[in-house]
Amino acid sequence: MRDVVLARAYRGEPLMRIVMGTGERLIYLANEQEIGAVEQGLSDAVGFPAEDVFVFDPQLFSRLTNEWQATGQTTRQAWESAIPWTHNFPARRVRTLPA
Repeated sequence: MRDVVLARAYRGEPLMRIVMGTGERLIYLANEQEIGAVEQGLSDAVGFPAEDVFVFDPQLFSRLTNEWQATGQTTRQAWESAIPWTHNFPARRVRTLPA
């Protein structure tokens, strides 16, 4: 089982991603559809700065996605309620099946 997180991408684009690993300052994330390819070494997880990875909150994700679709950006205020993700935070999990 892997954690589902909310990631802040370029210009604040909200992304729902799966944690594949952690480094000293980066959290390695993958799109749910790419997990098998990452696990097989056919693709790489993308490193996000730890300060841009949050506990997944469906309502916040919806709000941020609506902002992004309407304006092509999100506001700092919209991200203020996001809870930073840590590897031991009880997050929503997704079960991954072997490829």
